[in-house]
Amino acid sequence: MVRPSRLLTGPVGLVVVFALAACSGTDAAPETTSEFYFPPDSAASTLLPVIPETLPPPDSVSIPVDALFGGDLCDALDTTEVSVERTEYLAIDTCQFTLASGDVVRIEAMSGSEFLDRPSDAQTEDLTGWPEAAETSWSAAVFGGWRVMVRVTNGWFGVTAPTLAVARRMSRSAAQWTLGGAPTEVDVDPVDETVPDDPGPDDTAVDTATDTAPGTTVPDTTAPVTATT
Repeated sequence: MVRPSRLLTGPVGLVVVFALAACSGTDAAPETTSEFYFPPDSAASTLLPVIPETLPPPDSVSIPVDALFGGDLCDALDTTEVSVERTEYLAIDTCQFTLASGDVVRIEAMSGSEFLDRPSDAQTEDLTGWPEAAETSWSAAVFGGWRVMVRVTNGWFGVTAPTLAVARRMSRSAAQWTLGGAPTEVDVDPVDETVPDDPGPDDTAVDTATDTAPGTTVPDTTAPVTATT
């Protein structure tokens, strides 16, 4: 019987040992690279072109006929009735008015759920003398002032002002313009009411009849004069 150790002696044994050592090692990891592969320009692409979505220009957006204040909250007040020095949008649904008195008033478009979220201390407003569009209203104190909420035939809006009196007055004024918005001032060319100066009588024309006494004959200055000797 031949011992296994004798098979690994001699030159043949060394070759076998080296072969076994080479086979017993783990496979080397494949080479990796951090570079990305970009196909050539000529390669056909199966991806569809991406077409960006674009919004229509603002001028082409149609506003509903029954939009609150004609779609522009800054048209909620008639500047011919209310002295407004400045208007500015605070948000898409909020316009701020700076009155000549210095009071700052905010008019906001509201939702039905916001109108129904009525505080426990809110009081119902008397709509006597209000426009017919106003259906119901309530007021409540808020941080920094008062707010009057109004439900009209085509929506809901709220007016916030430093005092309840100002909030009520601005709400009543805005309620009449919920359908269409307040009219804008139109520039009219002023009429020239200057009376032209009276040129008076023509100084070149002399009324000889007024320069002579009654019964006096006026000599004819156009007739030839005959010299006498």
